[in-house]
Amino acid sequence: NAWEKVEALAEEARVFYEGQHNTVMEATCLVQIAQAKCNRGQPQEGIIAVREAHLAFTLAEYSWGRIYSAYHLIAGLLDIGAYEEALLTAEEALALARVYNTVLLVGLCLTALGRVRRALMDPSGAYALHHEAMSIFSTDTPCPIMEMLVTELCADCVLAGEWAEALSYANQA
Repeated sequence: NAWEKVEALAEEARVFYEGQHNTVMEATCLVQIAQAKCNRGQPQEGIIAVREAHLAFTLAEYSWGRIYSAYHLIAGLLDIGAYEEALLTAEEALALARVYNTVLLVGLCLTALGRVRRALMDPSGAYALHHEAMSIFSTDTPCPIMEMLVTELCADCVLAGEWAEALSYANQA
């Protein structure tokens, strides 16, 4: 399994950076471990790893890492149905991302908050956030990001019963 390989390599790198006393890189590896665990159907273990990374980034006062780890924490929280914590985490991450005004991080946070809103059965709120995320990216947005955004918008439209618009986004995806 590819995710098992990702996890093993990330763990090997984590141990290396731990030996180098490089907490930021160690935490970055923990985020990759968390992503691998979540993709292997182990959201609880993924949440534990990403919480450890988030704490390390916070203690190191490394905001980019805090935002990026929060994005992955939100995904795990949604997987286990911890919607209120996911909502608070997403709102905090988006506020921090807006302070640093990095397009990629703001876009990821808008997308994550939109997913939380959709999980809370707020399709119009989700749509507005995903539409804002789409609008902040330029026309040269990498294909995987554009595909992710139109897929999110499609899901929002389906939940709202906006079938024609959902079909349009599905065709774009």
